[in-house]
Amino acid sequence: MVVIQILDGIGAGFLGVALPVVVSKLLDNSRRINTGLGLVMTLHALGAALSTSYAGILAAKYSYSIAFLGLGIMAVISLLIYITAKRFVKEFTFN
Repeated sequence: MVVIQILDGIGAGFLGVALPVVVSKLLDNSRRINTGLGLVMTLHALGAALSTSYAGILAAKYSYSIAFLGLGIMAVISLLIYITAKRFVKEFTFN
């Protein structure tokens, strides 16, 4: 259990450093870096809050395996949305 907590802390540390860097690179010339970072962090917190409810409902109604699968499916859907958006939007421009 301690190893899992250590790995979770390392992952959170990397995310805490990498996320502002990525947002600042995407919104470099827009003068909206703080707004963009606030939006991304809000969506991140909303996803973290809703995922526990979603997994809890699935685990209570079906099983823990189905809850894990349901969260995995949500991650795959998010990845597909990202890939599709990246394909259609070649360059983000904010003037």
